[in-house]
Amino acid sequence: MSKNIMLVVGVLSVVVLGFVILFHSPSAPEAPPPPERTPEEQLALFLTDKMNYDVRFSRMLAEQRIETAEQIAADRPDLEALAREVMDSLRARLDRKAQM
Repeated sequence: MSKNIMLVVGVLSVVVLGFVILFHSPSAPEAPPPPERTPEEQLALFLTDKMNYDVRFSRMLAEQRIETAEQIAADRPDLEALAREVMDSLRARLDRKAQM
C-alpha cells in the first residue's frame, strides 16, 4: 500500500512540475522602451558627452548628432542658438582630433 502511495505521489509531482514548467508566466516582464528625450535634453547631452573622438564609431556618432542638431534648429526656432552652439562644438571636436 505504501509503495502505491509513493508511486502515485511521485507521478503526480512529476506531472505538476511539468505543468508548471510548460505553462508558467515569465518571471520578469519585458523592460519598457526608454523614454524619448526632448530636443532640449538631446542638445544638452550632445554638449556634455565625454567621447573619445579617436574611435571611428564616435566620429560617426558625432556626425549623426550634428545632423540631428541641424534638424532641431530647423524645426524649433527657439532652440536654434543652442543647436548652432552644439554643431560648432561637435565640429570643433572632430577637427581637433583630425589635426592630431
